[in-house]
Amino acid sequence: MNRDTYDDMQYSGERRRNARGRRGNVGLLALFCVLLFLVSLIAYMILSQPKDESVNTSESSVVVENKTNENDTVISVKQTELKKAEPDVIKFTIHTVQQGEDLLTIAEHYGLKVQTIISVNRLKNVASLEDGMKLRIPDRDCQLYIVQKGDFLTTIARKFNPNLGWKKLQELNGLTGEMITVGQEIIIPDLPIEEVKVEVKESITFKKPVIGIMTASFGELVDGKPLEGIYYTGSEEALVSAARGGSVIDVGHDPELGRFITLQHEDGYKTTYAFLDQIDVKVGSEVAEGRTIGTITTSSSQTDRPTLYFKIEQFGIALDPVNFF
Repeated sequence: MNRDTYDDMQYSGERRRNARGRRGNVGLLALFCVLLFLVSLIAYMILSQPKDESVNTSESSVVVENKTNENDTVISVKQTELKKAEPDVIKFTIHTVQQGEDLLTIAEHYGLKVQTIISVNRLKNVASLEDGMKLRIPDRDCQLYIVQKGDFLTTIARKFNPNLGWKKLQELNGLTGEMITVGQEIIIPDLPIEEVKVEVKESITFKKPVIGIMTASFGELVDGKPLEGIYYTGSEEALVSAARGGSVIDVGHDPELGRFITLQHEDGYKTTYAFLDQIDVKVGSEVAEGRTIGTITTSSSQTDRPTLYFKIEQFGIALDPVNFF
């Protein structure tokens, strides 16, 4: 074999090795491209999956079409609205009176007014608490009202709090409809008044002081202030009698009450009779239940009809007279 032939064979071998190297590089490049394609395809499939665009709340769900900051704000607003849609019913717990407790300490414990506990429990005697007595405790300050003939939720709301509205009153009392019945209990919230009622062992009663019709209820707004007594409208020159036996402790004239009489009774009770025309008793007199103490006329009241203002207090706390008749 000559040199030229040897050189040709050496050159051909190198060419074959170079070709194999090029084919190997192409194969690696192709494999890399395939892997890159597969990775891209998988990433695309993951990113293109449909997004869960529903946001669940404890109350319901809110569907969002585009998750932007603006829509996130909308979700927050809708969730708030759902929570506000919960019925705002006045709730009660039961408190068992313990030794040494009184109305003041119980009211302070629950962050309520004494008058609230007196009212919703219909207490007749603020000093009548006994160990073991069960008291209803509301979750806010309120007063209890007993539905009278001719009452509607609208008229009750208007009397006690014009800003309340009958629908809110319906919601607070957990009523399913607008119908109410005579004698039904209605809870009226957030009124700065004092009320009463709950049976005690020695029931205390008062006699109606005049023959007539009750025209304004305890706690009703009169001239923008809650009434601490009741109004009775009677006939001209109607007789006013002592609601319970007691002592005459005050007789006089008041710019708002007109001519009035105040009687002191046992157990810390006082009664006041106002808008009087004639007064038939003196300070210091002892009067029996039912004795005539005065009269009413049209000219003596703040209305265009003969009207008596009647108030019951115990230890300085105004109580609803209706609960004592």
